[in-house]
Amino acid sequence: EKRSAFCFYCFLFKQPRAENYGIEAFTRNGFKSWKDGPKVFNQHVGKHDSAHNKSRQHYEDFKNQRQNLPHVFDRGSQKQEEDTKPIS
Repeated sequence: EKRSAFCFYCFLFKQPRAENYGIEAFTRNGFKSWKDGPKVFNQHVGKHDSAHNKSRQHYEDFKNQRQNLPHVFDRGSQKQEEDTKPIS
């Protein structure tokens, strides 16, 4: 509808006070300046500790169900049950 590009990671997991080039363009307004696209995309991704990469890591953690808190609790509960079962 907007004929714009958005950053999936930053759109879902935008970092507070993100000081990354064009964060609003990739999360709210949409990126439209295609003339400098590759340069701007590289600036948006930035270095390993950039807002984009932090958002990407949050997505990966969210997607990884082993990092999901209820799963960790369930795994701990199962282990506790196994440890406390009486031996027959």
